[in-house]
Parts: sequence; structure tokens; C-alpha cells
Amino acid sequence: MYKHILLFIGVALLSFGGSIAMVGSDAMFPEREEVQAANTITSELTTPEEGDLLVVALFNEQASTTDVRIKRAGSAIDTALVPGEALPLTLGDYDVVLTDTDDYHLIYTGDCDHTGRVAVEKEGTAVCLLALSETAPLGTLTVNNIVINDDLGQALSGEFALVAGDTEIISAIPTRVAAGEFVIQDFGPEGYVTHFDGDCDASGTVHVPVGGRAECTIIHDDVTPTEGVLAITTDAEDGALISDEIMLLVDGEIIDETEPANVVAGTHSIAAYDMHGNELRLSGDCREDGNVLVPAGREAVCTVSSNMLTQREGGSNL
Repeated sequence: MYKHILLFIGVALLSFGGSIAMVGSDAMFPEREEVQAANTITSELTTPEEGDLLVVALFNEQASTTDVRIKRAGSAIDTALVPGEALPLTLGDYDVVLTDTDDYHLIYTGDCDHTGRVAVEKEGTAVCLLALSETAPLGTLTVNNIVINDDLGQALSGEFALVAGDTEIISAIPTRVAAGEFVIQDFGPEGYVTHFDGDCDASGTVHVPVGGRAECTIIHDDVTPTEGVLAITTDAEDGALISDEIMLLVDGEIIDETEPANVVAGTHSIAAYDMHGNELRLSGDCREDGNVLVPAGREAVCTVSSNMLTQREGGSNL
């Protein structure tokens, strides 16, 4: 009887073996799949992707190829690089430098920009070409000067001087300059704000490539003036004011200078007296009451009469 019982148990175990195996599988423990996925992601993160950088030195005895160094952008630590051999690197930006160029000019071409910076990417090989020149390589720079006078400005384009480094630039005329970086400077009339466009950045900095061209536009836009010019003269033959014979007041304050002066645009009060304290007549842009409107960006001229005003009381002329 016991044999029959043991045989029954054996058959039952064989029948349910698949189910028992399934109970111990990952289907019953889904957290195992999550752990395996996490391990895979961690492995990918800790294994940096790489690309190749090939530097070709196009010089013979001008410099030693052992002076070619490479460093990760932003790092102060560099390492030797063997020109002509592809170097596997972690993806990112790198600077290729030559530590000793003597009196030669270093020229970067290929995938390197003009500063020697190159991006190492996952696919393909970045190729940086290095060359040395005894003379500074040239490029062409054109600067177009535009003047906008929509707020009473009157300046002309030719009144602004343009300079790139030590080279004077004439507007719209292509100029041969040493390849490299320049800051465009301008000198001219006041009352204008400056904007840069084209190959120049907002500060006026431009890079002229070797054998290439760069073109900038500099815009001078006049600003709305807040001042005008007040001039005071006389009806004498020479029109001159003699400060020790005539006392002038502008807005109630005595002024010593009789030359045209910048004042805040708007209405101002003018008064003139002779050495005896007699008030003098005003004309020109001045009204009879002595008030004068000085327009923004314009000139107002008041004329002091050499004759005294009619007495306000008594009706007699002095």
C-alpha cells in the first residue's frame, strides 16, 4: 500500500513540475527585471562614449611635433598628442595647442576652429590640421557704416572713423587684414547709439578667417535729444556782448559766459540789464516777456537790444 502512495506522489510531482518551476521564475518576481534594467543603465552611464581625434601637423622643421598638446576645453591640464595617429577620446570639446611656435604664426584648419578648438563626436573622426607661416595669414574685412537720422540727427556716414585693430577701415570697402580676431571701434559725433550686425557680435568683435572674408554692419542711430543750444547776442554791429557792461540772467541766475551753451530743452527765462540796472529789450527767439523756447537738438538765439526798454511806469524812454 505504501508503494502505491509513493507512486501517486511521484506522478503528482511530475505533473506539477512545470508549475513549480514557474513559481520560482522571474514571472513571479518582476522586481528582478527592474534590477537587471537598472544594472544595464548604470553600466551605460559609467562607460563613457568615445570618438576619435586625428591631428595632422603640416610643418617640417619649423617646430617639433612633440610640442603638439591637447587638453579638454576649460581644463588647465594638457597631454602629449602624436600627430598622424587617431586618438580615442571621451566625447566633448578639446583644445589643440602648439607649445613652441617661435616666430611663426599658427594656422588651424579642418575641424578645428581658428582658436584650435575641436569637437570630438561619437560618429566619425575629427580631423584638425596645423600649419605654420612666417608671415601673418591674411583675410578680407568689410565694414558697412549706416547712419540713421530719425530723431533730429544730422551726421553723415563719412563723419565716423572706423578702426579694426591698428587698421583704418573705409565704409563698404573690402580691406585686407591679418587673419584673426578684431574689435571694430568707431569715433564720431555724439548723440548716436551703436549696434553691430553681420559677422560682428554685439560688442563689435569679428573673426577674419585665413583666406576668407568677414563682413560687419555698424549702425549709428541718433537718439532723441534732451538738450538744445541757447545763444545770446546783441544788435550791435559786431554782435558781441561785453560781460562787464551787461548783466545777463538765465532762469534767474547770473551767467558770466556769453558763448552759446547747451541747456535742457524747454522754456527758459532771459533778462538783461545795463551797468546802471536798466533792463534791456530782448528780441529774436525771445518773447517780449523774456521767455524763450529752446527746441531739443536745435538752437535758439536771443538778441539783446543796445537800447533800454521803455519804462513800464511814466511812459518815457530812457
